[in-house]
Amino acid sequence: MIKNNIKGIALLLTLISSFACLSNINCLVKAAEKLNRNQLMLLNLKTAPESAGFYIVNSYHTSKEISQNIDRALNQVTAVDKTYAKYRRRPDDRFLQSTCLKLTLAKQTAQDLEQQLQDAFAELKSNVDESLITDERFPASKEEKSKGKSNIKDNKKKSKLPFASHYF
Repeated sequence: MIKNNIKGIALLLTLISSFACLSNINCLVKAAEKLNRNQLMLLNLKTAPESAGFYIVNSYHTSKEISQNIDRALNQVTAVDKTYAKYRRRPDDRFLQSTCLKLTLAKQTAQDLEQQLQDAFAELKSNVDESLITDERFPASKEEKSKGKSNIKDNKKKSKLPFASHYF
C-alpha cells in the first residue's frame, strides 16, 4: 500500500515537473525568436551545455574534488610518517616532511583555483547580463533595462551566494 502511494506521488511529481519544463521551454523559444544570433550566442555563453560557463562550473567541481583528494593523501602520509617514526623509535622525526609540505602547497593551489573559477564565473555572468541589458536592440522595455542596471549594481553589493546557485 505504501509502495503504491510512493509510486503515485513520484508519477505525479514527474508529470508536474515535465509540464513546468515544457512551459519554460516555450518561454525560452519565444524569447529566442526575438533575439538575433549574436545576442543568443552571448546569452548561451553562461549556461548552455558545453558553453564557457558549463566548462567553468565543471572545472570548479573538479578542483574541489582535487582539493579533497590532496587532503586525503596528506592525512595518509602524515599517519604513515608518524607510525614509521614510532617503528624506528624516533617519534619526533618526520621522514616524509618534504612530501607533506608539497601536498600542503598543492592543496593551497587547488583552493586558489577554486576561488579563481568562482570569480571567473560570477564575472562572466555579470558581463553577459550587463552587455545584454545595455544592448539597445535587446527585446526588453526601457523600464526593464533601467531596472536591470540597478539590479546588477545591487547584486555586486550583496555577499556572494554559494557557487552552485550562480549556475542553476
